[in-house]
Amino acid sequence: MPEHEPGSAPDPQDTGAEPRADADPRPGTDSGYSSHLAEVLTRPDAFFEAERRGDRSSALIDLAAFFVVFFLAAVVARTFGYAGFEFRFGSLVEGIKATLVMAIPIAGLVFALPLQAARSGGTGSADLYLEKIGAALLLPTLLLLVAIGLDILDVAIQSWFRGAAMVFVYIAVFAASYAYAAPGRLKPAVAATLGFYLLYRLLVLLF
Repeated sequence: MPEHEPGSAPDPQDTGAEPRADADPRPGTDSGYSSHLAEVLTRPDAFFEAERRGDRSSALIDLAAFFVVFFLAAVVARTFGYAGFEFRFGSLVEGIKATLVMAIPIAGLVFALPLQAARSGGTGSADLYLEKIGAALLLPTLLLLVAIGLDILDVAIQSWFRGAAMVFVYIAVFAASYAYAAPGRLKPAVAATLGFYLLYRLLVLLF
């Protein structure tokens, strides 16, 4: 039993137990972006459960990383093209256009899926879709990083990784609708993916 000074009232918070050295000083919060990244890459099944919620800052970092790498991939592909290294200012402009063409459908998706959820009995606000889609774009981000490296090294299979990155973007769109907005319903998920694809291709034509 803990001892107290004579005549002093015992501390109501003093239970006599030693504080745990490994206790999290911020229970229920993430310890940082590195832990978020490790969880997504090593325990994706647990992370992508609808009940599992992270924080908005990690989701924004995920999206920012994807768009930055997407921009770099577009610039590098034009700089290290079939004619060899040739940097032009126009490559930066084209990279910005390519990034906007991808960013607009993703932003529209984040706000459209909660509307689909309201009609289809799904759950989640825009924050949930921001978090889940941002995390799902980590794999395309890694594939684009590989494509950038192969472009610089002039390895001819860089297009495989750019194509694979886009495939997983569409998979992320389909999964977000099928798992959260319209759980277990195939038609709404297909409609969301098709709408995303058509908007993306339309913006490619316009820009």
